[in-house]
Amino acid sequence: MSGILSLWSAFILQWYWCCYGTVEIEIAGTTYHLRAADSILVTPDAIREVRVPQRAAGYLVTMFEAAASLGIDAAYDHVLPLPGDARDDAHALVAEVRRPGGADSRMLVAALVTRILVGLSRSARAPRPGHVPSPLNAESQADLVAQVEAFLNRTFPHACSPTIAPAVYNRR
Repeated sequence: MSGILSLWSAFILQWYWCCYGTVEIEIAGTTYHLRAADSILVTPDAIREVRVPQRAAGYLVTMFEAAASLGIDAAYDHVLPLPGDARDDAHALVAEVRRPGGADSRMLVAALVTRILVGLSRSARAPRPGHVPSPLNAESQADLVAQVEAFLNRTFPHACSPTIAPAVYNRR
């Protein structure tokens, strides 16, 4: 069922991770939209409201006090995607929370949460590149587009925009 869960604050730091679906979190008047694999660290004492705008959203909330020793201040109140190398830890965390494996379960959960939070903190502190490199070894997306256009012009010399557009958009 969709709706508002409650408006409240907590005296300790909280980490919300959207496992699937969409979750909205309003923190001190600003609304953050979390989609699958997004997360947010909510500062202590911040007024927050959690909303699930659609059915079938799943999210995990972790409360903890050791934030100062982790140095995660840069990650507060920003939507951060879960780093790729933390996904296995996140899935292991969900599995352990759903079905604890034994007497050491709390210790494992704490270790997994710590690893994920350190990864989020590093991700938040990392400099943002001005361009996104292409996985195809092109220097940037613009270079990739230029390479594709050059290939198409060489391969299909008579297929130019004025002749293709009417066919694609059904115009004359």
